[in-house]
Amino acid sequence: MQVTGEHSEEIDPQIKALKERCDAAGLKHDQFGPPSLNARVIDLSEEGSDRPKLFAWGEELTDVLAVEFEKYRLINGYYGISCKKDQTVEAFLEAALVTAPVKNVFEGANLELPVKLESDGVTIEIGPPSKELIALVGSSQLEVRGAEGTAVKITGVERMGSGASKAGLERYANALLFQFDTKVQQPLVLSRRQPVRLSFPITEASDGIDLVFPPSEFDHEPMALYWYGRGAHGLPLLEFFAYYQILEFYYDHYVDAEGRRRISQVLRDPGFSPHDDRQVARVLRAAGRGSGSRRNERDQLLTTIRGCVDAAEIRRYLSEDEDRKKFFAEKDQKLTEKTVNVGVSDTELLPQLADRIYDLRCKIVHTKEGGQGEGVKLLLPHSQEADRLKRDIDLLRLIARQAISAASKPIS
Repeated sequence: MQVTGEHSEEIDPQIKALKERCDAAGLKHDQFGPPSLNARVIDLSEEGSDRPKLFAWGEELTDVLAVEFEKYRLINGYYGISCKKDQTVEAFLEAALVTAPVKNVFEGANLELPVKLESDGVTIEIGPPSKELIALVGSSQLEVRGAEGTAVKITGVERMGSGASKAGLERYANALLFQFDTKVQQPLVLSRRQPVRLSFPITEASDGIDLVFPPSEFDHEPMALYWYGRGAHGLPLLEFFAYYQILEFYYDHYVDAEGRRRISQVLRDPGFSPHDDRQVARVLRAAGRGSGSRRNERDQLLTTIRGCVDAAEIRRYLSEDEDRKKFFAEKDQKLTEKTVNVGVSDTELLPQLADRIYDLRCKIVHTKEGGQGEGVKLLLPHSQEADRLKRDIDLLRLIARQAISAASKPIS
């Protein structure tokens, strides 16, 4: 909500009050947007988390000032809050399969809200959201995350801070919601924070685009996977794997092509004789090296990347943004230790690329034992590690596009 100039004098005292309360509580805060917006961003993250922020302006400032926001922290990844003093965590709920409000789902199941359950000093409540939850992560104008929404509140969570409150929320809420789903066949989920994505990319010099009649057509199966990935907003593991499957689709094409090239090279040798067992053995070895059935998946991935990816384009893409270049060049123990360094030659760049993609693929699909018996850590849905996949997804999408384009044919 933007604040017009005529309201600026009314908002200024609220900004002053907010700053004074933040300073007294030792909370970091800063101006957000142009001064005319009268907006503040407050760091209400838990120590050790990925630091979710509270943005407040306009009418929301009034709501924030009306609660003791200083004692609450935002739960990373969810529209939820925690209070160490009260040993409580609270988060909005939403229906996973229907657009109806959560309270309507309970009515359909002949269950009356609020629901309150207690055991061993822990209380779980499902009902209307608190005014604190609405003020800090919701809005009075929203249906799902407003006064008409539904929240789960857990009291008696002993361990708080440094991500423990998120673990407590997931532990109790997921157990109860799983029970609800098995009995009612209607899944309810914790409302998750989604990264903001602009509807259209904004570039510094954009003069529009010209569409032309498409000169090429593309294989049906990879295109289906491509659109599946493009539509998987908020599901990074699914999006990554959809693009990976595009490369997987072309394994046989590029691996067999390499085999045909090797066999052809042997057969064109002037010294080749079909009556010489050693020469025939050369053909068999060439065929074996090119056979997908005899090669592991990592090798097939590398062969496919070499067959359809322009190393210069990958280097340009990684180098055009310093943050992106740094992200891929540095090891990330939470995501992958496989790096892609633009400073190496083309012959080294593509194997690095294949190693990183394959390592992430394994962490998404299943655990694998390393050479020394060390298990590969899984990438789990809705984890902080999964949320860090965005740059890898963007890169893999670029590679998938190159693979699809390389296999195109004139449209008929």
